[in-house]
Amino acid sequence: MPEYLTDLLFAMFCWWFGTGLVLFLNQLPARTYRWSLSVATAGLVAALYGLGNSRDDASSSGATYPPRMDAKHKEHLRFARELAGALLADPRVTAIGMYVEGIGDAPAFAALAQAARAAGKGVVDFAHFIGCLRAAGFDGDMVTHGLSAAEAPVVAAFLAGLVAR
Repeated sequence: MPEYLTDLLFAMFCWWFGTGLVLFLNQLPARTYRWSLSVATAGLVAALYGLGNSRDDASSSGATYPPRMDAKHKEHLRFARELAGALLADPRVTAIGMYVEGIGDAPAFAALAQAARAAGKGVVDFAHFIGCLRAAGFDGDMVTHGLSAAEAPVVAAFLAGLVAR
């Protein structure tokens, strides 16, 4: 059985079991709430302990991000970059939705975004996007993800500059 399938089945079991447990506990009398919360707190402590112990596990069931890349993963990312480049050259394609994680690194992603812009393909105009959020009255936090520790300050400074305009 593929490694990801067992992880998926386990996650589905936990989700359904957890939902059933919440529904069961919800119908119990109020005098049982202290016991229920004590057991839930113990479960939280066990989960945090498990996360701490698995933080360096690079398998699909581990908690490490980004995953350590083996040769197969690097080949998949190279193929994704080549495929995105080929799609940009196709006149029938008007936009490509990509994540940095799917390309493998920020410089390669930026190069593809520049190639898309040069080809007249859709690229997120962050200045316009943030302007639309501001015009709609949005005043919340912005979250980015999938960045390395070196990329995060650069992205934060870029977004802060756009928000300050």
